[in-house]
Amino acid sequence: MNDNNGWEGIEAAARQIFDQDQAALNYLQTHPKDKTTVAIFNSGITAGSPWTVEGDNAGQLHGLTERIVGYSPAGGTNMYACLERAATALRGTPLKGLIIVMSDGKSETGGRNSAVNAVKSLGIPIVAIAFGEDADPDQLREVANATGGSFFQQNDLVAALRQAAGYK
Repeated sequence: MNDNNGWEGIEAAARQIFDQDQAALNYLQTHPKDKTTVAIFNSGITAGSPWTVEGDNAGQLHGLTERIVGYSPAGGTNMYACLERAATALRGTPLKGLIIVMSDGKSETGGRNSAVNAVKSLGIPIVAIAFGEDADPDQLREVANATGGSFFQQNDLVAALRQAAGYK
């Protein structure tokens, strides 16, 4: 993510979606009943994440931005490890909604089938967003299609999230 400036896009998007004043301008406000979880992945889930905010507390959501901006990305891409972790966290909960996965790279494929099947079994759609020239749209399209979700290829992450929110 450092190589193609993808992390700068993530930081900019975090400022737009987790700052509730900016989110309102982008029609991306968080609802009081929402549960927002952010997990950062490289070759696996990064230490310290995922981070979760229940509801629409502006200060707590801003804390997500601070954590994202304070993170220094490392090498590797394994979205399947992240999806497996999301499926494990969501299994047995009454939550309905969607999973949004954003990637600017080509994922390692270890655990691919297990992760896709785990999320698929939940009945929760994945909105997959490819950004940057190194993104692998085929991998992201596959997970979106397998779960009845949607795929977007968009370098402007705020625009992509707005498209995703429209899907929701």
